Order: sequence, then structure tokens, then C-alpha cells
Amino acid sequence: MRVAVDSNLLLLLVVGMRSKRYIRRHKKLKEFTELEYDLLVEAIAGATSIVTTPNVLTEVSNQLGNGVREPLHSELIQTFHGFIASAVEIYQPSMSAASDVNFSRLGITDCAWLGCLNESTTLFTQDLDLFNVASSLGMRALNFTELRKERGLLPSDESN
Repeated sequence: MRVAVDSNLLLLLVVGMRSKRYIRRHKKLKEFTELEYDLLVEAIAGATSIVTTPNVLTEVSNQLGNGVREPLHSELIQTFHGFIASAVEIYQPSMSAASDVNFSRLGITDCAWLGCLNESTTLFTQDLDLFNVASSLGMRALNFTELRKERGLLPSDESN
């Protein structure tokens, strides 16, 4: 099984790969704890590869250094570089993604996912709109917020 990890979860993965204690220090990861990182790692364990897109990598790159100082910034960039080297990157032309009927609602990054996913790839996302559209199209998708609720990491009435 291949897994596709959406932007905010990939940011969590990369920061946690460097050090789980950095999760609470990162400005863009305030909603996550080390337990969510562990849950994500457990959920994607056994995957043959992690699939990504240039759009997702760009979003993560832009957020990675947001609100962190040196030497943490350089450490995270180094870890991200290593992740990129190990990931399978799939390219979806922007015009193709923008031509998707869901473009006005989902945007370029999510529509690029829709153009890249196949039956051998499971999308891990916290984006409810993307999850719903991918699921309605018959794609394999996992709503990480629901997984967090199932594990008692969020109240069951927490919104997506």
C-alpha cells in the first residue's frame, strides 16, 4: 500500500521525524501533540512508499520555517530534504488540476491530489472537503480527525 500524506499531516510528520518535542514548539502545529505524531506514524507504518506532489511539498516548505528560529529551522530543512529524497513525487499539471470541477472549492493542491490518486494509494488528510470529494470519487481516503477521535485524542463532537 502506498500512502499520500496531505500538507498539514506531512508537516507534522517531518517535524516529528526530527524530534517529537519540536511539535509543540512549531507555530503551525499547535493543534497536534506527540501522541498525534505517534498515531500518524502508526497509521502509515507498513506503507511501501509515501506519495507526494510538488504542490504539497511547496506548502510544507513554506510552513516548515514559519515561526521557528535557528538552529531549529536548519534542522527541519535537513530532515525535509531527507524526506523528499525518500518520497515518490507525482506531478499533476496545474492546468489539469485547475480544470477539475472541484477547483473553485478545493484549490490547486487538493485538485492535484485528485488527479494523482489511484486504487493502490490511500490519502491521509485532515481536510474534510478533500476527504469527502476523494471518497465520493471512490478513492481510498482516511480522515485523520476521525482517527484521532477514535483514539480518544479529540472529543467525539470536535468539528473537522
